[in-house]
Amino acid sequence: MTLAGLHANVPATKTRDRRRKFNTALDALDQHNLVALVGEAGVAGRYRNFELLREDGSGTEYKVPGDELPSREAISVPADFFRQGWHLVLTDQEIVTYLAIIDRTGHLRMATRTDSDRDVGVDLKSDVRHGTYGISGEAYSSVHQLHRFGLIELRDPMPNRRNPVRDYPPLPLDENAVVPETAEVPPERLPYRLIYPPDTAAVYQNALERVLDVLAT
Repeated sequence: MTLAGLHANVPATKTRDRRRKFNTALDALDQHNLVALVGEAGVAGRYRNFELLREDGSGTEYKVPGDELPSREAISVPADFFRQGWHLVLTDQEIVTYLAIIDRTGHLRMATRTDSDRDVGVDLKSDVRHGTYGISGEAYSSVHQLHRFGLIELRDPMPNRRNPVRDYPPLPLDENAVVPETAEVPPERLPYRLIYPPDTAAVYQNALERVLDVLAT
């Protein structure tokens, strides 16, 4: 799988068919002022060296946002995310969560770190994922699938997250009362630690093959 579905070592008939479809797509983009083609229709070489134009239809040259914008205003995604087809196999929720993790990692790349498991990678606390990225709880749950696919590494600082102790003695209402030594305070719920990029480097693998392998296990 490659970008635009173009493959090497295919029969000439299939190559011509794909080239025709590709040229038809360029014609459609040209009609919407999204690409600039060379020469008039029917002229040889019309589709060579075409130029991408801005997505607002203004007819001006397209420029990669990261080339001029500060890093905090642009998210840098590996080119292989598209080359390997990850944008075609991930759900919208998985993609937006993946981008949020990349962005959060970039913002905190210079932060002082410790060796604590609570300090590795980044987290998407409720106020961050809702307030900064607008990510719902359902979308946030996709961190588990992103971890399975190898696009991120997920570490859980709460080994008993799924089965926490629930029978806690009630704490006294009087703030001046002495709390018995046997009384336990419910543990603090810690967010998952999300590490990007992971050691697996799955983003450089064929997305469809990787996803099918993971879902088959």
